Amino acid sequence: MFPEALGNNVLASNYECDICNQFFGSSIENDYAKFFSLYHTIMQIKGKRGIPDCKFKVPCSKRTDKCAEHCIEITFSSNPLMMRQCKEAGDDFITFSDHSITISKPIGNFSPIGVFKAIVKMALTVMPVEELPPFEHVIKWLLEPEHKKFSQKKLLVRYEMIPGFNVTKYIHYCLYKRKNFVWDKPYMLFHLTYGCFSLFIEIPRGADNIDSREFESMPFPLVPFYISDTGIWDLSDDTAPKGMRNKITLNFDETREIYNAQESENKLSIEDLQKQFESLS
Repeated sequence: MFPEALGNNVLASNYECDICNQFFGSSIENDYAKFFSLYHTIMQIKGKRGIPDCKFKVPCSKRTDKCAEHCIEITFSSNPLMMRQCKEAGDDFITFSDHSITISKPIGNFSPIGVFKAIVKMALTVMPVEELPPFEHVIKWLLEPEHKKFSQKKLLVRYEMIPGFNVTKYIHYCLYKRKNFVWDKPYMLFHLTYGCFSLFIEIPRGADNIDSREFESMPFPLVPFYISDTGIWDLSDDTAPKGMRNKITLNFDETREIYNAQESENKLSIEDLQKQFESLS
């Protein structure tokens, strides 16, 4: 049903076989996990192996065999949390200001259509069985190994961000179907909220020729939280643009130095000198 990468370990589907589960897990759900990797780490979403670490390399002309495996590492699985950046990485990936830090992570090799497919697959798995027949062609589209665009419409994901860490705790979803006498609106919509994200999509259907602007102009479903950011992702391409990144900004009141290795070494050496001086005197 919903991938474990979203923190789901309760909801399950009665009509998804093991073969399909393995296929989705190694394809579109993998694309989804890559796309949301930074967010899932910061939001502290517990996946199959706990809160995922966010680790990545950056282009560097000074890399040697003695370098760490990753140039930047962010982990919330340790206590306290740890953020490590090689001094050669520059300010393009982690930027500090007076009271905020902005993290910019390259997404890597993924398919935007695969990410959209993963959200559509979640919508179909919670849809009542009697509503599935109009989406027969969409189901076949999800099972295609190659990620081709389903229709001429844009594959859009509207989103809202809720500030905080895993604010919603549990996955929430809603399906919205247009009334039978309405023809100029999207047929069915899916609203997914988890962690610090609220996502909203139009579930594609081959019989619809409704312009994508209709979906873009529709009111976003209300969530009972303060919203810090809104936007739209266009996931209509099979391959992502080179160098595509996701960004997130975290605010803080103050910084405190809890350990300085260089000062610790100097302190020890001074203490040793004092002991030697006392012994001589």
